[in-house]
Amino acid sequence: AVEDRPVRIYTLGRFSVQRSGEALVQKQSRQQRPMELLQALIALGGRDVGVEPLCQALWPDADGDLAKNTFDVTLHRLRRLFAINDLFLLRDHRLTLNSQLAWVDVWLFERLVNHAERLLSRTAEPAVIRQLARVTERLLSLYQGNFLERESANVWSLTLRERLRSKLLRHILDHGQVWERLGEWERAIRFYRKGLEID
Repeated sequence: AVEDRPVRIYTLGRFSVQRSGEALVQKQSRQQRPMELLQALIALGGRDVGVEPLCQALWPDADGDLAKNTFDVTLHRLRRLFAINDLFLLRDHRLTLNSQLAWVDVWLFERLVNHAERLLSRTAEPAVIRQLARVTERLLSLYQGNFLERESANVWSLTLRERLRSKLLRHILDHGQVWERLGEWERAIRFYRKGLEID
């Protein structure tokens, strides 16, 4: 559950970070780089992300040593900003955002989409249809906009942004076809309209 993790990170639509229920406000420009490191870490998967790909994403013009030093300083600032032990784990030149301590909307979104895909293969069962409808409502309420859409566009964020958007549109189309098959035309139309809004 969201409540049992001290950190919540919202990336779908507006970018927002909460620590222990309080918004972590980016007061100074010094915090901008650490937050970009956090965003890039999530965009590149959030778990076991190599330091080198992170450096290439954030400091493409810096050479190896300079990029590594900049990474070390930025990670130190990021850890100080959150002040939660083991939130960012660095092992064997790989960085992980600890999912025991952080909830990320993108991670939940991906789990829900995968769950919905499994349900779509069993829509002959009425109970599954109801469950699918609930999962889809959660998906649509979670998806408040494209991944980091209000942040400056970066190559490293666009790949995930497009993948999530495509997954949601494909799900809406597949779910709409389920309602069509059941003769629930108004529900199908509502889904297709939502898809058009997103597209």
